[in-house]
Amino acid sequence: MKKLIAGILVAISLTVGLLVATVPVYATSPTQSAKDQICTGVSGQTGGKCGTGGASINGIISAVLNVLSVIAGILAIIMIVVSGMKYVTSQGEAQAVAGAKKTLIYAIVGLAVVAMAQFIVHYVLATLK
Repeated sequence: MKKLIAGILVAISLTVGLLVATVPVYATSPTQSAKDQICTGVSGQTGGKCGTGGASINGIISAVLNVLSVIAGILAIIMIVVSGMKYVTSQGEAQAVAGAKKTLIYAIVGLAVVAMAQFIVHYVLATLK
């Protein structure tokens, strides 16, 4: 059972990683130079300059927070399912039922903490701009 859960977690994390890591870049017209096409695709600007030459710290923090929040959310959902399975298979044993309820409560609290962290960090980053 542990190998199955570990395999599912690895598959989900690889899928999420590939979805987050791939960003399409589109050229706007065939007459633009290569640098103009890249700048237009990456930052939505036109012309031969790509802005300041790097990503802002706010953007990096926001992107990292979003990735970590997705991972934490997926893990919390998995733990909710696991707690449900523990509850169903407890067969009325008091300790098993209590363990399943604890797992469910901790998973829900984890989701709430992740949501609050998202709100707080995005509020602070917007305020600093």
